[in-house]
Amino acid sequence: MNHVRSQNEASHPAGWYSCHGGRTYFRIADNGCTDMKVNSYTDKFGSSGFEVVLGGNCELETMIRALKFITKVLEDEAKGERD
Repeated sequence: MNHVRSQNEASHPAGWYSCHGGRTYFRIADNGCTDMKVNSYTDKFGSSGFEVVLGGNCELETMIRALKFITKVLEDEAKGERD
C-alpha cells in the first residue's frame, strides 16, 4: 500500500507573480512506498513541462485520488476569489 501527501495554494488572480494572473502551487509527496518519478523537460522549441511515471496499479489509484483532491481544493479557492 502506498500513500501520498498533497499541498496546494492559489493566490488572488492579480498578475504580480507571472504576469498571467495569480500564482497556483501544488505538491505531491511520497509519504510511503509510492513508486513514482517526475521528470521535467524543455522541448526543442523552449517550452517546458513535466511528466509523471507511476509504477503500479495502486500508484495509479492513489494519484487519481490525490489529483481529484487537489482539483477540488483549487476549484473551491478559485470560486471563492470569483464570489
